[in-house]
Amino acid sequence: MATNSALPEGRRTTTLGSFVRGCLEAAGLGAEDALTVARAMLEADVMGIHRYGMAWLPDIVGRLLAGGSNPSPHVEIVRRFGIVTVLDADDALGVVAMRHAVGVALDAVRPSGFSCVAIRRSGEIGAAGRYVGEIAQRGLVGMLMASGPRRLLPFGGLSPEVGDAAWAIAAPDVERPVVMDIGFAEDAGEVRPSAPFAAHKGYGLALVAGVMAGVLSGERDSASDVSDDMPEGLGQLLIVLDPQQFRAQQEYDQSMADLKGALRGSRLMAGAKRISLPGEIEEEAEGNEDLPAPSPDLLERLAALGHEYGVTFPAFEVET
Repeated sequence: MATNSALPEGRRTTTLGSFVRGCLEAAGLGAEDALTVARAMLEADVMGIHRYGMAWLPDIVGRLLAGGSNPSPHVEIVRRFGIVTVLDADDALGVVAMRHAVGVALDAVRPSGFSCVAIRRSGEIGAAGRYVGEIAQRGLVGMLMASGPRRLLPFGGLSPEVGDAAWAIAAPDVERPVVMDIGFAEDAGEVRPSAPFAAHKGYGLALVAGVMAGVLSGERDSASDVSDDMPEGLGQLLIVLDPQQFRAQQEYDQSMADLKGALRGSRLMAGAKRISLPGEIEEEAEGNEDLPAPSPDLLERLAALGHEYGVTFPAFEVET
């Protein structure tokens, strides 16, 4: 779940990654930012989070060309007090804004062991777990809340007034980080109750994430679905903690090992093959490196996008 700039290796990943970057650059995004966004999309597809994979590309290109997202943002610090930093993302793509936020948070975490970064005037960030996963790989705890478009119904309500928010928390571990990534709507544009949690609990979790990420950053708790020529106006809140501020590293590592041992030693219910920790399945999928074969429908859409903006779509066989 790293957010470094290099693309994962693999035949499809390399081939389609170059295409994605070409489309983003054709829409006005700078080379570094295009690589950042392409990496996020490809990682999402590898991990099975296809909503924020290559299927997201036409929407992002549309926003860049229409002016709703700024292809050349000036992301800047507008407030700093103690461990708290507020960033103005200048209507950047959310993935680009989060690259800056992670860098600021990591720089600020020493020597106090705590840092908190709020981001305003941002956009949807894609798979939230990738950002906190990178932080946990550095031996730190990462917590992220992100506001989103109003696609969810409040408990007892009939109109979508709750943001499609995201929660992600990652804790470091000597084997691999433990990463929890929770989204609420399965598909962009979908209006639904505040699943995946029952009724009022899902509503409360989504709402509180919006308050923490939106209201604290200077945005509202969520934003209406907006046209491509309008800013998304979303916010995020990123918190980083150093476990060594709480206890010795060796003690922390032993407690994590004990916890994992207890979980994996649980008796399995019928049909279960093993106990997996949060983020483990996605991390193993990412280790496959190459992308799963895109569907014929997605390939057709991407080819049409490339034709429209003058980017040659790669030719390769689709596995069946």
